Amino acid sequence: MPNTWRGFRGGPHRTANSQNANAVTNTELEWSIGVRDAEILPHGLRATDACLFIGRTDGLSVIDVETGNQIWNYTNGSPIY
Repeated sequence: MPNTWRGFRGGPHRTANSQNANAVTNTELEWSIGVRDAEILPHGLRATDACLFIGRTDGLSVIDVETGNQIWNYTNGSPIY
């Protein structure tokens, strides 16, 4: 993988702080998603090298981190809190 920075809030302390300044090479917005009328659950984001899991009050989405395309979606019949 090229010298890019992946992961929500970065690093094990989740502070968005990188110990290696050379690791952050692209800080431009590459994609965004909408969650309709739902809210993202507290602690509802999890990232891997390939995808981002988004826990919402109405279900779960899995997003490809390279493209921003939705890989999988589940919508619950009633809100989850």
